[in-house]
Amino acid sequence: MGDIHTLNVRDHIMLPFIRDQFNLSPKALHAGINDLHHKTVEALRRKGVDYSKFRSALTPSSDKNEAGFMFDSTAADSLAYGREAMQCVLPLLNRDSNHSVLHGDLLGNDQQLISKILKESIVVARTWPLAGSSG
Repeated sequence: MGDIHTLNVRDHIMLPFIRDQFNLSPKALHAGINDLHHKTVEALRRKGVDYSKFRSALTPSSDKNEAGFMFDSTAADSLAYGREAMQCVLPLLNRDSNHSVLHGDLLGNDQQLISKILKESIVVARTWPLAGSSG
């Protein structure tokens, strides 16, 4: 079996949840992960995609350029705004290179606190005007 390339899985809650929910031994969980990996590699192979080439997108590295894009979900036409955002972003990426695209929501009752935390945590390299805005 080939290597499994991962991104931020060490603190992911799903594996411990599955282990505990189904009372799996570490050996059984490991076998399940390997089986799923094999099925994923085979499904990609059938579509002409070489899983091993994902390593550069899935394995953390300090020399990668990272970018974060924030979208206002209230500007979307549907509740499936992640799909709308990806339909805009993905065509802009070079098809001959690897990218890891993650998405999520900033949820909470205290939007001012969320905004404050973001302003303190994010280093802005560049900004672009919002789509449909005048500036």
